[in-house]
Amino acid sequence: WGMYVEYIEYKKDFYGKDIPQNLFHRFSKEATKKINYFTSYRIKEVTEDIKEACCEIIELLHEQDVIKNKLLSDERQIASETVDKHSVTLVNKNSSLEKQLLSKKELDKECYRICCKNIIDKRLLYRGSLC
Repeated sequence: WGMYVEYIEYKKDFYGKDIPQNLFHRFSKEATKKINYFTSYRIKEVTEDIKEACCEIIELLHEQDVIKNKLLSDERQIASETVDKHSVTLVNKNSSLEKQLLSKKELDKECYRICCKNIIDKRLLYRGSLC
C-alpha cells in the first residue's frame, strides 16, 4: 500500500485539520507504516475505520511536528516587568512545549492506542499466531 488516506479524502470525508498539503503526504505515509506495523501487514481491505485511525495518527504526527519546530525556535516571552529601575524577566516559552513533545516510545504507544480505539477487527491487532 502507498497510503491509506489521500489529502482530498482527509479534508472532505474526515473534516481534517489544516495540515498543509505539501506536508500531508509525509504524515500519511508514516501513519500508514505505523498501522501496517501494528497490524502485522494483515490489512487486505482499507475500511473506513482504518482510514479514521490513519487520519487521527496523521493529526498526531503533525501536532508533534509543529511542537518540535516551535522548540527549535528559541522564543522567549516576558514573565515579569518592573517599571522603576526598569527590570525585565524573560522566560523560555519552550518549557511548556517540551512537556507536550512525546518521546518515540510515547508516540508509538499513542499511535497504537489510536489503532486499538478505531480498528474494529481486533484480529488485525493480534500479535500472536493466527494459525
